[in-house]
Amino acid sequence: MSNNQSASGECKPVLNVLFLGGARRVAFAQKLKAAAAHRGAECRLFSFESSPCVAIASEATVLTGGRFTDAATLDELAAIIDRYKINVVLPFVDPAIEVAAKLKALKPDVYIPVSSPEVAAMTFDKVLTDERLAAAGLPRPERITNLGEAEFPIIFKPRRGSASKGIQVVYTREAAQQKALIGNANYLAQSYIANACELTVDCFIDADGKVKACVPRTRLEVVGGEAVKTMTVYVPQAVALAKEVIAECGLQGAVTIQLICDCDIQPSQRQWLVMEINARLGGGVVASINAGADIPGLIVDSALGRPAEMQSYEPNVMTARYLADVVIPINKESDENADNC
Repeated sequence: MSNNQSASGECKPVLNVLFLGGARRVAFAQKLKAAAAHRGAECRLFSFESSPCVAIASEATVLTGGRFTDAATLDELAAIIDRYKINVVLPFVDPAIEVAAKLKALKPDVYIPVSSPEVAAMTFDKVLTDERLAAAGLPRPERITNLGEAEFPIIFKPRRGSASKGIQVVYTREAAQQKALIGNANYLAQSYIANACELTVDCFIDADGKVKACVPRTRLEVVGGEAVKTMTVYVPQAVALAKEVIAECGLQGAVTIQLICDCDIQPSQRQWLVMEINARLGGGVVASINAGADIPGLIVDSALGRPAEMQSYEPNVMTARYLADVVIPINKESDENADNC
C-alpha cells in the first residue's frame, strides 16, 4: 500500500483504484472517495473505458483500451496496474467480471473483490447459472427445454447478454420459429411472468465468505436496463434467499442478485425466484449506500487490511437519479483519443 504525506507531515495510505467500465459511476466514485477520506486515506481513481468522453472523467483519470472480451485486454490491464501502482480494481459491467477475476489470480497483491474465474464465468452465462441454481435446489423461473409442448408466452434471454439487451417475450410458437429461437442454444428460455414483482439485492461478501451487506431494493423506474428510481425495502425472505445463493454459488466481493415473483399470487403464498446473478457492483448500488449500507467503506477497509464491519440499512429510502452535465475538455491537436469520442 502506497503512502502520501499530508500537510501536517503524517503519512496516509493511498488507494489507487481502477474502475472497469465505470463510465457513468460518478456518484459511486464520489462516495468511494468520501469513504477513503473518512478513514484517513486518499483515493485516486482511474477508469478503463473504450472512449475518453465519459462522465467518470469528472472524478477519474480515463484510460482507453480494447474490449473486455479481447484476448489482449488482460495483459493490457496488468500493465496498467503496474504502471499506475493500482491496488484496487472494481468491475462495473458484466463483460469486465471475468477479466477482473483473472486479474485477481494474476495480481494477488491487488484487492479485487470478485468471485473466482469459474464462478464469474458461470454468472455471465444464464444457462450455466440456471443449471447451478437447479443443482442447488434454489427456486428460479421454470426453464423451458421442450418448446414443442410448452405453453406460451415464453421469455427468451441471451445466454451472455446484459442490461436487458436482446430479451424477447414471444407469445406464439410460430413467432418463436420465425425469430429462429426454437432450439437456439444462445438463449435461455423461461416461463414468462406477466405481472411480475422484482427485487434487486446489493450484497458484499468478505474474503472469509461472510456477508457484510445485503440490501433489497425495488426498481421503481428503469431506463436502458438500469434503475433511475429505486427504494430500499424490508423483505426478510429476499435477504435469506440471497444469502443462500451466495453460499451455494461461492460468491465473493460485490454481488447483485435479482429476484422475481408472481404478483398475481396472494402475498402470503408468493415465492421469490432467482432471476439473475451479477457478480459485480450494481448500477443502482448507490441507493443501498444512501440507506445506510456503507459498501464503499467495506471496500476501503478491506483494501487497507482493516476489519470490515457488518452493515445495516433503513428500508423505504428512495433514491432518484437525475441528469447532470459533465464538461470534458478535448484537445483535438494533442489528444490521440479525441476522435474516439
